[in-house]
Amino acid sequence: MPDLEDMTPGQVLADANVADFIGSMGLAIARAQTALDENSVSQIADFAAPREGLNGRSLFDLGLSPAFYHYQHADLSVSLQLQLRVERTFGLDIGANFNLNDASTSNNSDNSTETSSESGSSTRTSHRQAQINVNVTTNGALVVNGNNFQLTGASPLARIENLADQLRSGNDVDRALVMPSVTAVNPTCVPPSPDVVTSPNAVTFLNQAMSNEALIRITRLPAGANEDYTLKTGTTASVARQADITAQAASTATAINALGYQAVAWGAGTTLETCHFDFDKALIDQTTPAEARTNRQKLSRVARILIATGLHVEIEGYTDRSGPADYNVRLGGRRSNAVMMELRNMGVPAGQVREKLPSTGETTWANEPPPERNQAHRIARIRLVDTSDRFVFVEGDSSHAINVTQISPDMRSAPTGPDNGFIYVGRASAGGSDLTDQGRKIVIKGTDFTLNGSANGPHAQHSSEAYAANLARDVNANASVGVRAWATGNVCNLANNGDRFELILVTSQSREISMSGTDDVTVTTQFSRSSSRTVERSDTGNRTVAVGASVGLRFGRQYETNITGNSAITARLVSIPAPPEFLEQIKEFLSE
Repeated sequence: MPDLEDMTPGQVLADANVADFIGSMGLAIARAQTALDENSVSQIADFAAPREGLNGRSLFDLGLSPAFYHYQHADLSVSLQLQLRVERTFGLDIGANFNLNDASTSNNSDNSTETSSESGSSTRTSHRQAQINVNVTTNGALVVNGNNFQLTGASPLARIENLADQLRSGNDVDRALVMPSVTAVNPTCVPPSPDVVTSPNAVTFLNQAMSNEALIRITRLPAGANEDYTLKTGTTASVARQADITAQAASTATAINALGYQAVAWGAGTTLETCHFDFDKALIDQTTPAEARTNRQKLSRVARILIATGLHVEIEGYTDRSGPADYNVRLGGRRSNAVMMELRNMGVPAGQVREKLPSTGETTWANEPPPERNQAHRIARIRLVDTSDRFVFVEGDSSHAINVTQISPDMRSAPTGPDNGFIYVGRASAGGSDLTDQGRKIVIKGTDFTLNGSANGPHAQHSSEAYAANLARDVNANASVGVRAWATGNVCNLANNGDRFELILVTSQSREISMSGTDDVTVTTQFSRSSSRTVERSDTGNRTVAVGASVGLRFGRQYETNITGNSAITARLVSIPAPPEFLEQIKEFLSE
């Protein structure tokens, strides 16, 4: 049976079984009829018995007979009134109390001093930074703790670098990072030349010596069992089909190396070149370590490949583990930026070269053994990115030439097409071509500077370095143009007179260092003061915490059911005389 609270009135009436009530009432009438019949029959003996008052005669003798009664009809009726009520109650009681008793005392003393000689004191020494702004036109000085550091040098870069070197060699400054802050000059070359590239703040001369080099792109597996690469007539590398293009590129490099060339396979993530830097510097022209190829020669090769193929690279700068970590992050970023700007100065579109920032600084070498000042860690790496193809870089020499007119398959006209083949070939050149034809000139703010390829100091006639040095000299000689210039290798750098260099200084000394500048040498941030501190503290006390909580839950259900009603039987009872046959039979029985 379902729960009463879930039942409907119809279900309750069905369970009440009204039919049983009516059936019981009908049976009661039947039982009453039986009792009447039995009563009539039981009277026969009384009617047949002689009676003294009747002179020994019976009621039958007098013509009387027992009466028989019969229910002629009966009306049965039942009525019910049902009332059902279910009542539910729910209650939740929550109580909480909190008591805190705190009896304590505290005694503090704090003594700040400039030394660490007191008993119980602690001294914390950290690296502190300062910033100096130096105008590109100034020959002023920086005064540090009364010591005068004069800016000297033939160019703005030489002066700021000399100042940084002087500061590092003293007793107050540990590190000095040079960061240019220049606005666009926008020079132009008239008439244009593929060997003269202008950018917002530089003119770069590319008439440099070039090795015999080529780049093969492998974008798919060969259609047949082999694929041939011809470097010159009579010199062909036949490469068998491999399982994938990575193995295909490696097998191609191996086959070309077997012919006497220098070949290496490339893919996304491959380091194309690594540039080294001097300690605490971000200059492309490094002095150590001594290498067969300079940074500029490495970058020149990368630039030629990127311009010809449209490939993308990412640059990340690193530092050694000397100096504070946050400073090294900035130095690493400055080195990657120097490489990126150099590639752009060489004509690489900005969209093909990017920096990985922030620099990891020194953290790449965190688990390396000493020494901390490791030249091998002062680098910037140029990595190939954003490609799923494989490449093979090939370099020849005088005995193993790569003939630009005989290579096969030649895909230079479609370096991003669907087929494998050579997508770049560099013709060997000694450099030093004459760029002065057609009266070629550089125009800066409406002023013409005719190109001059004459020898300049150690730079040979018509060398890219000679053109850059001569242009810088001529720009600086013309004060009316309002621009300062300095040459770095094959690049003539340009800055407006109001531009500046920022010099970030770092010291580990705890003593006070005061600085001031003269003639457009501005100290924008002084070294902050440091101190040692003695702190004593004692606490006594008694604390008592009491927490109480109570939760009460009440739930109840109350059912109330009222059923009222009545039943009625309306019956008509009639008397009928005994049947004649019955009376005759009785008389015969009595006469015997």
